[in-house]
Amino acid sequence: MTKKRLLMKFLKDEGFRPKIDDDDDIVFKCEGKHYFLEINESDASYFRLIFPNFWGIDTPSEEEHALIIMNQVNAEIKVAKLYQRKDKIHAAVEMFIDPMKGFKTVFPRCLACLQIATNSFVEKMQEYLDAEISKFKPMLEFNEDEPEDQTNKEE
Repeated sequence: MTKKRLLMKFLKDEGFRPKIDDDDDIVFKCEGKHYFLEINESDASYFRLIFPNFWGIDTPSEEEHALIIMNQVNAEIKVAKLYQRKDKIHAAVEMFIDPMKGFKTVFPRCLACLQIATNSFVEKMQEYLDAEISKFKPMLEFNEDEPEDQTNKEE
């Protein structure tokens, strides 16, 4: 049985509804999020589960901070790998499994690792963004204390 057929059958048996995308990879949804399994038939023992595009980078300072957080998460979470391509952050779990049917026992843990890693990244980035916004809070409060324009009120 090919790796693709093995992975497709497993996902169907687990209740997922996998499809083959234009790159010949397997795409499926879990908890409303899209994941995909990279299929590389020439490397029979290579397994890669990817959660793509889970965070977008908007500014150079956000990118700088995202790189720091990715490094922290990569060091903290076993097997998970966060990385940047253009202005998007992706997460992957990759390993060698021989024989490939052994992936069935590690798949739930791999999926959980991706979820933990991405949740950790999002939480840390949100803390950073909240801190950035709070830098401007005194300015916002100052503007709120100014009296309203009274020029047209007496008409």
